[in-house]
Amino acid sequence: SGCYFPPKSCDDGNACTIDACTPGSGVCTNTPCSCDDNNACTRDFCDPAIGCKHDDNVCDDNNSCTIDICVLGLTNICINTVQLCDDNDPCTDDSCNILSGCLFQPNNHPGCHY
Repeated sequence: SGCYFPPKSCDDGNACTIDACTPGSGVCTNTPCSCDDNNACTRDFCDPAIGCKHDDNVCDDNNSCTIDICVLGLTNICINTVQLCDDNDPCTDDSCNILSGCLFQPNNHPGCHY
């Protein structure tokens, strides 16, 4: 029946490497992979457990009162536009909290009954 030589495993358990075995020598190589998606509006990184990730929150200013977008072009620009917090209800006072976003608090204006 002949000899059987099972393939050598070079898997290092890290999803951020490209694992290979060099034929002839049997030497393992574990080369770091590139996660660059060529999109300047993403933050590219590698999680060893699951592999490449592309976080699209590069323009997040950590302010819940702004709408954050990235505009691709000759220069990649972050735009953080103030969010309008208006529920069109005269019986609420509208405001914005940097941590939680829009707030609509009942008020005591004439004709308002909460």
